[in-house]
Amino acid sequence: MTSSQLFTAYRELGVVSGRAQFRITKKGTENFVAIASEASFQIFHCAKLHLLFVGGQHPHRVRALETWNDLTITACQSDMYMWERGSTLLHCFKYDNASNIERLLCFGESHLLVLRADNTVSLINLKERIDEGVVISLDPTEVGEITTLIHPPTYLNKVVIATSKGALQIWNLRSKKLVYESKAFAGTEITCLQSSPAVDVIAVGMATGEVALHNIRTDKTIFRVQHGTTNNVSVTAISFRTDGPALMATCGATGGTVCVWDLETVSYTHL
Repeated sequence: MTSSQLFTAYRELGVVSGRAQFRITKKGTENFVAIASEASFQIFHCAKLHLLFVGGQHPHRVRALETWNDLTITACQSDMYMWERGSTLLHCFKYDNASNIERLLCFGESHLLVLRADNTVSLINLKERIDEGVVISLDPTEVGEITTLIHPPTYLNKVVIATSKGALQIWNLRSKKLVYESKAFAGTEITCLQSSPAVDVIAVGMATGEVALHNIRTDKTIFRVQHGTTNNVSVTAISFRTDGPALMATCGATGGTVCVWDLETVSYTHL
């Protein structure tokens, strides 16, 4: 008697995925995921996790990656690489004596934000392939290290950054000025941010395991929940459902626990 094929494992992304955050892109009706794999990266078709492309080799491990149109952008130590279809290297941004890159984030239609270990954020024009310089620079002794950043929808030329000391700041990248700083999470390390389907509302994940839904326009917290069943489980990722019931998923660093929250009743439905 042959075994059932219905629940047979097809592919395990965790075996090949590195520490850098993966990126999902949509082209037409198809979805694709780009994953860092030590000194390279891979692109899968999401429907069946079919491997499409294997990226070129880097001198060291890939620290961050981002996708823009048909290109994949990778960060290796202080340098960045632009790839087409995985193996074709189109351009390389080389930096001498620069800090390591911690995170990449596409901004607007043709720009890329680069967060470095020296607590700076620089802006790259992807169309022109020009580094437009540092737009944010913070003193880590005052506000802590920058841990994450997002570009909320409808916030033209603005980015929200979070720090290890709980600072939540809104910056205007065109003027390179701080627009507003929230003290709502002062003293607590913020580990991740995520825009919600509601305008002005973002989710704030913390090292204590707390997740807050916060209105950045009014600077008021809507509610807070505790991820998992224990405290001090750092929240590493947050996501919202946009095609059905109002649900929020949170992921913790310890054991990879995922909680699914019903936002109408503010209670978790799955753990």
